[in-house]
Amino acid sequence: LRIYALVLSCDPLRVFIFYEGLARICTEKYEAPKASNLAISYMHLTNYAVNKHNEHFTQNSGGEDAEAASKWNLAQLAEYVNSQGHNWGSVWESMQQLIVKSLISVQPILRNNYRSVLPPDNDGFSCFEILGYDIMLDE
Repeated sequence: LRIYALVLSCDPLRVFIFYEGLARICTEKYEAPKASNLAISYMHLTNYAVNKHNEHFTQNSGGEDAEAASKWNLAQLAEYVNSQGHNWGSVWESMQQLIVKSLISVQPILRNNYRSVLPPDNDGFSCFEILGYDIMLDE
């Protein structure tokens, strides 16, 4: 999954997580890595740049065939997860916590880096960053 986060300031830390994102799906059925399948990048990588060359890659054009597509939006994934008897809300909450906790862990370093290049009277809102988090889901 690719989830986007907007870091508006780092002192105080202000983060907004965009509710929409991308779910990229391998174009070959996944099997645990072993010597005989390590070269099958379509099985182990979800990158669009890699999978678009596979004959099994399916563009998401919406409509009835959207479930067979190789790339979904998060609303589509949420609907699918819920339809399989899982709780998308719980999954989303866990992903939000992962993003926030990762930013909290580097906040002192970010604060120091920004303070070293900004004037002392800066209010902390001179710049922003948009981060793309890649998160893998398993069972």
